[in-house]
Amino acid sequence: NGADFSDNSPLVTIAQNVLTIDAENGTNSIRLIIYNFSNRAAEEQISLNNLTDKAYVTLGADEYTNTQSGQLIFSNIGNPLSGTFNVICKDANFQSVTVTEGKFVNIAY
Repeated sequence: NGADFSDNSPLVTIAQNVLTIDAENGTNSIRLIIYNFSNRAAEEQISLNNLTDKAYVTLGADEYTNTQSGQLIFSNIGNPLSGTFNVICKDANFQSVTVTEGKFVNIAY
């Protein structure tokens, strides 16, 4: 709906070489999941889809967990992390949500 979303303290975890970034803003949230994190490089374009690297979006009670397409690019892959992303996800009723101009800046892990 064109709404802005921000979280000043997103949570980053790395477990079994999978990077997860969780951000919340009230009842809205986004989760980015990137596999094989240790093999990633700055400026690499990472495709987001429902098979491997993905995003989940929650808007109130609506959960969009079927990642259709998108991309994530790390501008800094060290600690802290920075990057940009966009993604399209669908919910169980095939309604879609689009995230554009997403970014995370200097988040520590």
